[in-house]
Amino acid sequence: MSDNEQQIYMQISNKIKEKYLDAQITNQKLSINQTKYPAVSIVLTNNSVLSQYSTFDQIESVCNEVFEFEVANSHESGMSDVKAILMIIDEQMNEFGYLRIQQGLIEDKEINDIRRLAKYEKLITK
Repeated sequence: MSDNEQQIYMQISNKIKEKYLDAQITNQKLSINQTKYPAVSIVLTNNSVLSQYSTFDQIESVCNEVFEFEVANSHESGMSDVKAILMIIDEQMNEFGYLRIQQGLIEDKEINDIRRLAKYEKLITK
């Protein structure tokens, strides 16, 4: 099984911390009642084998990894920090060879901050 989660988490966390020393970065989904900002979640949401590329012995040769990034900030600080953090994430994920497949606002009446979600995907061959 391919697993790049730790490497991606560490490198992106370090890059974000270079500019945002007080950022809260986690490998789990952000809480609805987030209190520390800016906040970033880095989660590997899919690591599936593409069966059409498996060997006859069902040994995986290609897998699909999808990472999900959630970035939150308070209304007082605004969207500019959220977008700047997403730019850092985008640059790093491009370096790793991942393609951004989604980016947009998270709109939920229960959430009282500004949030954006970005997803990145890559097919990995062994």
